[in-house]
Amino acid sequence: MSEKIKKILFVIVINIVFIVLATQVLSLGIGPVYTHIEFQPNLIQEYKFSVYNNDNQNSTIKLSVSGELAEYITIPEKEFTLGPEEESKEVNFIISLPRELTPGDYASRIIVNQEIQNQGMIGAQASVSHKIDLKVPAHGKYIRSEVKQKNGSMQIEIENIGVKTIENLNTEIYLSGENNSVFESNLGSLTSGDIKTTEYIPNMKGEFHSSAIITYDGLRKNISQIIQFGEPTISILDFKPVDYKPGEINEFRVNVSSDWNKELNLTIKMDIVDENGLSLVKAQTKKAIIDKKEVVIYADTKDLKPNTYGIKLLVEGKKQIYTEEMHLVELKSIETTQEVKKINNKIDWRTAIISSMILLTIALLVLLPLKVKINRRREKISQKKGKL
Repeated sequence: MSEKIKKILFVIVINIVFIVLATQVLSLGIGPVYTHIEFQPNLIQEYKFSVYNNDNQNSTIKLSVSGELAEYITIPEKEFTLGPEEESKEVNFIISLPRELTPGDYASRIIVNQEIQNQGMIGAQASVSHKIDLKVPAHGKYIRSEVKQKNGSMQIEIENIGVKTIENLNTEIYLSGENNSVFESNLGSLTSGDIKTTEYIPNMKGEFHSSAIITYDGLRKNISQIIQFGEPTISILDFKPVDYKPGEINEFRVNVSSDWNKELNLTIKMDIVDENGLSLVKAQTKKAIIDKKEVVIYADTKDLKPNTYGIKLLVEGKKQIYTEEMHLVELKSIETTQEVKKINNKIDWRTAIISSMILLTIALLVLLPLKVKINRRREKISQKKGKL
């Protein structure tokens, strides 16, 4: 065999090996490929990534750890199989750090080996890895912090979990909608292992986005979360039927108010009952309420005769009833109501006429005797002048 043919065959074999290896690598994938860990003394934290069976092959997966953090990494399940029907498998690993580590950068890898068992590929292998890195800062000062709600207040609990004393510890609380910090506190120093708590009692109600900023010896930590102060108060301001007509679908209007700072999705229920409390007609509607809003409820009252009924009104949210009221309402046609008003108007005019006549009579009774006296006096004066 000539040298030229040997070279050609060598190139072909190399290409075949490269294609096979590339195929095997592409058949295995992981995600995410990277985990970054912030150092905390005595940290115990579970992390995860997924192994993907890209070619849906029958294979065995074996996991191992290498690098500077190997002694702090635990993998509960180091070997498992992936069947052709399995697209992926989740891998969990646990990081358990000591209280102290020398400041610096640390790195490790979880190596994922795949042994493919398909026909024609027995023993073929592919390998990928998941990178883990850890940075241990030089300051050596660490805190554990937690924001709690208790009895309508906001509490921040801070523990020094490092080995060094924190000399200057401060907290600031900001709430959404506020231009300035609503609460500031200087907690002084905090020795290793000690806990301090600061409390903020607000003078407002509602749901707010809070930001608690903790500063300690030039370091800073921010805790953001949604926090709630108090409970909503929902009131029914007014209730009335509108242009009521017996035997038809009628409109009822309810004015509802809320003292909450966010929209509340409420259900307003109406139940028309007779004198014995028996339910006759039920209706309801759902509305998003903030501040004040007029809500319209439509009820089919075709079976109700004109009469006075009790109407139960109930306003509820997802988990609670906010308010419940009972109203006595006379349900009759708008024409009848107008007729009553007209009759009342006629009675008012008659009363006015009678009152005027009485006043005129009194005036005549007073003025007539006075006029008689004046006339008599004039007669006497005239007689005296005649004698002279």
